[in-house]
Amino acid sequence: MKNLILLLLCLLTFTAHAEVEVPQNIEGALTITAEELFALRKNPKTTLLDVRRKVDYTAAHLPGAVHLLSTKITRVSLKAATHSKAAPLVIYCQGITCRRAAEATKDAAQFGYKNLYYYYGGIDDWTALGWPLQTGADT
Repeated sequence: MKNLILLLLCLLTFTAHAEVEVPQNIEGALTITAEELFALRKNPKTTLLDVRRKVDYTAAHLPGAVHLLSTKITRVSLKAATHSKAAPLVIYCQGITCRRAAEATKDAAQFGYKNLYYYYGGIDDWTALGWPLQTGADT
């Protein structure tokens, strides 16, 4: 019995520490690099959507990004945050271990956003490149 309990504890510990696989590609969206995102930001109609927790967004986010928590994404909230369903929409979160952007991008695709981009590398990738960040809440 002790061996069974030990085995179960080991399995639970391993499962708790196993990384969740985050998809690199989302159907209905184009996965982009930091360089491609940098170019997209030149279009004034592009919405850059940070779907991390508010505290993370306030601490640092990509310049010009707006905040919308991934669990709060609805047709109405996306419509309020973007220019239109046809305008470029880039969604990002922390980085390659964060599922928030993947889930939010899937939602946006289901809601009919056609010019949709998934920045898989997220703010971790942007920061690693030494590119500028912005702090504070939405203006």
